[in-house]
Amino acid sequence: MKRLFEGGDLPRSKKNGAKTGTRREVTTVLVRNLPKSYNQAKVRKYFLDCGEIREVSVSDSLDKSSRLARIQFGRHDEAITALTKTYKRIGQSEITVSLLENCTIWVTNFPPFYTARNVKELVQSVNVVVLSVRLPSLRYDSNRRFAYVDVSSTTEVVTAVEELNGRVIERYRLVVKKSNPLEKAQRTDYGAAERREVMVRQLSKQQLTEQYLRQHFSECGPVESVVVPANQIESSEGYAFITFQDQSAAKAAVQVEKLDGKQVQVILADKKAFIERQKVKRIMTSRLTDDRIIALYPLSDKTSKSQIEALLLDKVIATRDAINEILLVTDRQAAFVSFKEPQVAAKCIISLNGVEFQRQILHCGTVSDLRHPKVDKTQNRPSLGNETPSPKPALEDREDGQKLSNNDFRKMFLGK
Repeated sequence: MKRLFEGGDLPRSKKNGAKTGTRREVTTVLVRNLPKSYNQAKVRKYFLDCGEIREVSVSDSLDKSSRLARIQFGRHDEAITALTKTYKRIGQSEITVSLLENCTIWVTNFPPFYTARNVKELVQSVNVVVLSVRLPSLRYDSNRRFAYVDVSSTTEVVTAVEELNGRVIERYRLVVKKSNPLEKAQRTDYGAAERREVMVRQLSKQQLTEQYLRQHFSECGPVESVVVPANQIESSEGYAFITFQDQSAAKAAVQVEKLDGKQVQVILADKKAFIERQKVKRIMTSRLTDDRIIALYPLSDKTSKSQIEALLLDKVIATRDAINEILLVTDRQAAFVSFKEPQVAAKCIISLNGVEFQRQILHCGTVSDLRHPKVDKTQNRPSLGNETPSPKPALEDREDGQKLSNNDFRKMFLGK
């Protein structure tokens, strides 16, 4: 008879359309009653003979008398092998090992600046043992804001949901539910997904109003909504999104080439995340220099726009009004920040370069700096005892005799 999950592979469920993904719910175990001296390295070493260990996290029990470990293996059969260590003794402690099932909660609508640590402290505040917190990657959608939190028992799941769901934190009402891997949240971009939404480009400043666009495009069919993104840079052509009630109206709108005699471009809309990536692409490939845009790097792909905004408010600016837009450049572990004034951008470069943020030393510079990052060749060079640094050229040493520009000052201050 063929063994279930033979070779460690799990069947896909075609009926419900769910993807198996990493299938944490069948490859993760919970170890209880570990000695207080046990850390991640010791846990990994003890369970190394069970198979490929992908992730280990260790937490204290509520009474601090012992420790718990969450271990994620590569395959289901490796997790089953780990179960054979239950009731074994480590020093004076008899451990138990069980599959970690139905012990995950889904948390969303927490304040945008929240980090994994903030989420962990929030759940711990209701006397629940938090084993791990997983935030989504923002690589393909910079607006995602939720977390999966593993706790140590189904009872704690109930406690967390009852205590935290609906709680208001800084004007944000929390949503906390028991996680169901097969349940999908309703999409907020149905218009684009169903091809009922169009993007209108090359709009003039006068045309960038909901009333104007609704009036002109209602000739194509019933209009469901009109969205005109705020903070559009005046020097660029404007754009807006129009969602119709049916596909035929969107197809008719695509045929529109002019509005009041002005040439416009109408295309079926892609996901908002894709549109944002297109903005990033235009900035990266543009030959024109915009002194209002700065680049921040390196950043984790889990760093949100709100966390970057909080950093700017803490270190550089007084109000959010100084910012035009923040764009994540996750393929380069970076972000672009567009300010309303170039002076603020220059101040930001000087203030943030070399600052520690989320355990990384930030570089802050221009778009060109991100395109062509410089490697510090002296960083790993052995120092010679009698070596003396070359003096930096004085201000009057500039050969062309011209006054120093802002870029010259930036190069002197930052060594670029």
